[in-house]
Amino acid sequence: MSRSSGDGFLVALYDCVTREDALPAMLGLLALRFACCSGAFLYVDRALPEADVALGHGVFDAEAKDRYERDFAHLDPLPAMMARLPVGRVVASDRLFTPEEIAALPFIRDFYHPLGLREALGGPILNENGRFGIVAVHRGPEREPFRTDEIRAFEDLVPHLSQVIRLRRRFFEIEDGARHLGDALDATAAAVLVVGEAGGVRRANAAARTVLARGDGLTLSRTGRLAARDAAANRRLGAALREAAPGEPVILPIPRGTEVPYGLRIVAPARPGRDRVVQICDPTRPVPDPVPVLMAALGLSRPSARLVAGLLRGDDLKDHARREGLSVNTIKYHLKSAFDVTQTRRQVDLVRVAAAVARDFGIPDQVRSGPDAT
Repeated sequence: MSRSSGDGFLVALYDCVTREDALPAMLGLLALRFACCSGAFLYVDRALPEADVALGHGVFDAEAKDRYERDFAHLDPLPAMMARLPVGRVVASDRLFTPEEIAALPFIRDFYHPLGLREALGGPILNENGRFGIVAVHRGPEREPFRTDEIRAFEDLVPHLSQVIRLRRRFFEIEDGARHLGDALDATAAAVLVVGEAGGVRRANAAARTVLARGDGLTLSRTGRLAARDAAANRRLGAALREAAPGEPVILPIPRGTEVPYGLRIVAPARPGRDRVVQICDPTRPVPDPVPVLMAALGLSRPSARLVAGLLRGDDLKDHARREGLSVNTIKYHLKSAFDVTQTRRQVDLVRVAAAVARDFGIPDQVRSGPDAT
């Protein structure tokens, strides 16, 4: 065993937690550590396939791996034998078979020996909850059979290998969760950022990135901090991010030339020292049609939803009747239907319910000041 590769191997091994490109280097150093010309690493995760690994090193390269999977995997007796071992147990393949058995195995005769390989050393590093991993190195004829002390040395590495696999899987879970969260945030129409106390932007959804790219009132500094172009507004923004308190959202106007200012809503989490959530309201953003939202959220018919949208906009019944080309009596019928569905009795209560839906689904002020939803 080469001791000079020991420290480098452990560094490369723990690099595998977050770096996919560290896996080949780790496997190469493991082979070098045991003076081997080849190595293989297999990890299967039924619950998180993104974390799967099927990697070869040395003579067991991509071409050999393809041939193995296509023509010889079903003939290889070693993986099944290793899978039955307890995690932490390492075996040398020459100790599992007699020389006569080795010579008679089609896998050895037709694939393993022609590759220039003579013996494998390895074992299971994980076998739990639908997750299974094996690591092995392969010697050629140029070195002697694996010794007992080498088997023990490999077994000493198994806890590290197992821990790295678990950490790597956890990293994949976190990365996968962050990716799904990012996709969910990007799907929202509202511009939302996650910002540190000092202003550093941790995450910005697609709508927020669009606002920042315009740079007409808000921008990113060279150090990645959220900044207002107006100096006075920027000072207020910095103070609001530092001083935001849980349960006390801060609302700030952000000037942007001749356009209507942006509105910023800054929310601090319950625990101090955590990131802030910043929502950007752009009053010039195209107004979504509130009617489908009111229909879906409240169960209103389309005519009743159009009426409620009109009430949110500030219309009275006569205004809405004129817009729709209907009689006031017909409008009153749709109003009664809206009352029944929302279990309200007065217009003010109906508007309050609808305004809450509009607020929570991202169409508050725009509905009131926007164009008619036709």
